[in-house]
Parts: sequence; structure tokens; C-alpha cells
Amino acid sequence: MIIEVARKGAAVTWIRNTVDDAISGVNLLRSEGIAAALFHDRFAMCDRLAIETDAVRRFGKNSGAAERRGKVLVATQVIEQSLDLDFDLVVSDLALLDLLLQRAGRLWRHTHRKRPISGPQILVLSPDPDGPIVADWLGPQARGTSVVYSDHGVLWRTARVITHQSSSKVPDDVRGAIEAVYASDDADIPPALQPARGKALGEKMAQRAFADANLLSVERGYVLSETAWQNESRVATRLSEGVRTLRLCPCRGRPPRSLCGRS
Repeated sequence: MIIEVARKGAAVTWIRNTVDDAISGVNLLRSEGIAAALFHDRFAMCDRLAIETDAVRRFGKNSGAAERRGKVLVATQVIEQSLDLDFDLVVSDLALLDLLLQRAGRLWRHTHRKRPISGPQILVLSPDPDGPIVADWLGPQARGTSVVYSDHGVLWRTARVITHQSSSKVPDDVRGAIEAVYASDDADIPPALQPARGKALGEKMAQRAFADANLLSVERGYVLSETAWQNESRVATRLSEGVRTLRLCPCRGRPPRSLCGRS
């Protein structure tokens, strides 16, 4: 579908859930002769900013028909928020419903354009929620998705909602859909997905307990005797995976200089 509409002149984004999937997607499109660009958060910051600027120029509110025609941006979650980008077609890997709504916000965002396709549409790559449900329901095609979004029960509910509701009106239909996806009663989740659901809920409870242990009481103020506050440098303010940044610096007999042009 991406190749077909791009050849008709549409501006398309394909949102992948992992950097590896984004890279494989852009390589596939380029092998078919499609002008595809890649955007994710693991570029060197100078390169990422340059790519972001080019994306806004090409797909932003003020982009012209010639700049957009037949262009595809393959991206990760970096385009879900903040960037004012406008596409004729959005294609997305399956994600949590609230994130899919964010991604859909990049679809026909500005009304002043003439579009090469008949109507706004977001296509979601997902296994069938009504088919056989096994523990590896997402399958090898969505291996990255299964890691990024560990609560497979909620993913299954999301797939069920968007499959059974072919169109959605925002904001009218949003509340009911969100409540169906995040319902606390797990009786509807297939048994094969219950272990992943239970593990994800356990991790959330552990995260909440960790946050509670690091709260500073407004009433009591800063108390040095509080266990969590004995060493301020160890008080985490957000949950995140461990990250190690590697900077590439060619020397060539001169003082090291980063690939971004800064020492």
C-alpha cells in the first residue's frame, strides 16, 4: 500500500516500533525505488536535528506539493508528539491505543491541501485478534513490538477495538475505546496472553512502589533520616532503561573531533 500510494504522489509515514524495524522498512522501500527517509532517536544529536528540520520542511504545515509528492518518512515513536507533520497516509505497527491515536494525529492534519488519495486512513499492521490466540500471538513479524509493549493483553484489546470499529470519530469515540482497552477486569483476555499480562502488571506495581519510596512528603519536607533521601544523587526522577552513549571521534593525528564537527 505504501508503494502504491507513494507512486500516486502521496506523502506517507510508516511508523515502526523499533529502530531495527525502521531501518529494514526504509531499506525495503528504497529497493523498490521509493524516496524514503529514516528518522529515529539514535542518530547523533546533530544529525537527528538536521533530519527533524528536513522532515518539518518536507511534511510540515508550510510544505509544498512538490516537496511532498511521493515521499515516505519511516520513523519510530519520535514523531508521535510535538512535531507538526502532515501525511496523506499513515501506516503503523500495532501499538497501544492511545499511542495509535497520537500517530493518527499526523493524518490529514491540515485542511488546506489537495490530497492524491480519497480519504484519511491509518493502516495498522497487526495479527488477527479474532483468530487463534497463542502465547506468541504477535508472531515473528512483530517481535520488536512484543518487546517494546510487554502487555500483550492490552495490545490484543487494541487490535480488537480497531478491527471491530472500522472508523472512529475524535473525540466522541475515544473515551469508550480507551476504557475498553484499559479495563481492569481481565476476564476477556485470552488465556494464552494472561501470563504476559500478569508480568506487565507486576512490573507496573514494582515501578509504583519504587516511586512511592522516593516521594518527598510535602508536609514533612526534606528529612535526612528518610531512607530514600540519604543520598540525593541516587533519587531517580523517572523510569528508563539504562543507556550508554558512544561518541565516534576520528583522530588522524590531530585532536579528537566528533562527527558532528564539535571537539
